[in-house]
Amino acid sequence: MKSENEVNRTEKAKMKILLFVVFIISTLNAFSQVQDNSFDNIYYLIDQNNPFKARDVYGETKNNLSPVHQKFIEAFLDNAFGRLTESNEKIADLQNKLDQFPDSLHVALYTLNPQHNFIS
Repeated sequence: MKSENEVNRTEKAKMKILLFVVFIISTLNAFSQVQDNSFDNIYYLIDQNNPFKARDVYGETKNNLSPVHQKFIEAFLDNAFGRLTESNEKIADLQNKLDQFPDSLHVALYTLNPQHNFIS
């Protein structure tokens, strides 16, 4: 039969191992969730009136974006390159998906709405 001291030491050792495993798992999880800034980088270029560079970066990083974010960027790029009908179609598709974007991007998309496109 084990003494109380031996039981306490065994329990402490198990607890240390468990804490170590939890620490390793949480550390690995934190490093595996690297945030992709592709959307932010492309939108920054669009906001800075650099559609050519935005188009190039978009082409290189398109696969990193969700379909909704791709459509958002494409609406701006289509508008910048005079493809207003295509831009308007993408904007119309995005109207019911605006909850996936911050309010500031709602305003930006509004500036590209179909009425504004056909006026310009």
